Amino acid sequence: MTLTLGAFAMQEDSYPIPAIYLHLVAVMDLMAQRRADEAREHLLAAWELARPDGLIEPLGEHHGLLGGMLEAAIKPAWPDDFRRIIDITYRFSAGWRHVHNPATGDDLVRLPLYASMSLASGHKAH
Repeated sequence: MTLTLGAFAMQEDSYPIPAIYLHLVAVMDLMAQRRADEAREHLLAAWELARPDGLIEPLGEHHGLLGGMLEAAIKPAWPDDFRRIIDITYRFSAGWRHVHNPATGDDLVRLPLYASMSLASGHKAH
């Protein structure tokens, strides 16, 4: 988180695309620390930069790393935009799996991946 805040502090001019990514990194960091209120603030800051020009690809590309914050903060207030983000997520995920899993292609099972990510981030299996 310190590096992300340092990058914000060193910006002389505001460029929306790098700022969106920095805010998303902050969301990831804060969600890993279970600081959801602060993560929400950064997600909404990214959203304010992304929404006017439709720069929502970064949100779709990083959906799985944002710890459910898109569902909590964007889906209730902007359901149509949320659906567009999720469409990007599916397209990005399918392309990623196709490139990185040539033997299995698009048939990679998602549940074990999500379960592994949850366990790695400290959630308990029941």
